[in-house]
Amino acid sequence: MTYQEHSKNVANEFIQSIAFIDDRAYQSSDTSNRDLHDFDAQAISLAFAKHEKLCAVYQPAKKEDIDSFSKLAQKADVTVIDWQINLSEPLGINSQSNEEDDETDDERGQYTKQIIVELLKNNRNGLKLIVVYTGETDLAGITENIRKDLKTSEISLDSEESEGTCTITASPYFKILVIGKNNSAEATEGKVNYKDLPDFILTEFAKLTAGLLSNFALQSLAKIRQNFYQILALFPAELDKAYLANQSLLGIEDTNEQLIEVLGDTFISILRANRLQNPLDKNRAFQWIESQDSLCTDKAKAKALYEPGCIKKKLEVAFHDSKVKERNAKLMGFFNVSEDENKKLAQLFHHKNLIVFDGHTPILSLGTVVKSIKEGDEGLYYVCIQQRCDSVRLTSDEPRRFLFLSLKKAESGWDLITQDGTNLKIDKKTYGIRTVKFTGAGEVIAQCDSAGGDSSKLYFTPFYGGDEKFEFIFELKDLYAQRIVSEYSANLTRVGLDESEWMRIHSK
Repeated sequence: MTYQEHSKNVANEFIQSIAFIDDRAYQSSDTSNRDLHDFDAQAISLAFAKHEKLCAVYQPAKKEDIDSFSKLAQKADVTVIDWQINLSEPLGINSQSNEEDDETDDERGQYTKQIIVELLKNNRNGLKLIVVYTGETDLAGITENIRKDLKTSEISLDSEESEGTCTITASPYFKILVIGKNNSAEATEGKVNYKDLPDFILTEFAKLTAGLLSNFALQSLAKIRQNFYQILALFPAELDKAYLANQSLLGIEDTNEQLIEVLGDTFISILRANRLQNPLDKNRAFQWIESQDSLCTDKAKAKALYEPGCIKKKLEVAFHDSKVKERNAKLMGFFNVSEDENKKLAQLFHHKNLIVFDGHTPILSLGTVVKSIKEGDEGLYYVCIQQRCDSVRLTSDEPRRFLFLSLKKAESGWDLITQDGTNLKIDKKTYGIRTVKFTGAGEVIAQCDSAGGDSSKLYFTPFYGGDEKFEFIFELKDLYAQRIVSEYSANLTRVGLDESEWMRIHSK
């Protein structure tokens, strides 16, 4: 199996629903009066049924249908839309014949472009494949028409494809393709018939998620979706009374955070039950290496790294260097790994709040990294080391001291990396600690608020007021945060002795 075939298998496991929007959809299999714009709903449904996919075909008749189908298309994994949509109530749009579009920008594609724009505005960062499936022949012209309309709607594109291509990449996981309808069994360049359409869509969707990590994420989502009933079974209604009783004792925020963590643990259980804890084995690594002609300079040497044996010895042999730093640097260069890519991977492993939506309110607790904002000061970074049990059940009239360790900017030897790429080193000296008093919000926890009208930045305001506030930067994952506390605590318990300096030097 090649890596491309593996990616298709993962995509096939994930994709469940395909929505079709076509004004010429019909149920009859009669081909006597069929033209290039016709669309056989029955034939397309049967073609996708063989691939075990839900296929929904919608035939818009009026403008209200377009608005409804735009919202519905957001729920489908793949959306296939006709370019020429003639409505029975076109609201002033002149009816068109079955002839091809004029060279001028006519109104045939306006409803299709409306749906595409709505999908992009509401799901820009989502995973979506849109296929414009048309009976027109000027596919490149239609693609350029859509591209111009997106720019007019102030929607930026991820990349600029060369003119004449029929692909628009709106974001890394959002792609628009323009292909022609083919009602015959014969293959035609740029056109796809009903029988081949499922495999075509699967292949193009797989290209969106063909990375090692993205394939793992997509397959994990598919497994969770397939086993959602097992998750629901763990949260039955008969536990509601027990949950509310505990909530009344602990506080709403405490139990809500706990509930999120419990749900997250059930997701992990599903993935481990489906053996997804080891997404990268030797065979998968070999498949990926073979598919990366431009990223891997020596495929034989790369494969040797994944053979059984001591990784230290294998690296020494591969890069002829026993020094760890030099050897690791050569390894990164061998795989063409940039510093920016390494930083993003480090953030993925260390940061807890990787996805933040509007309305998310961070709390101050163990692992919260903040930046002191004070007039005339460039801003100092701190990491909170207050244990979680001491970070909750605060009241608005009784301030509580929170413990912080200082973080210093570092060019090398750093411990943490912020979202903007700033390298930070933890000051583990016993006198590097700082205490700041905070009160609770809603008698529960210290929460952030936006300030200065900038909703993109959130701040913790100390009890003592003044001109200093603490900007929320990110939150560390639990075990990394606990390790910081453990190392600092060990530093506190070290024993200092007055001893022979000669003996101390020779003991090292």
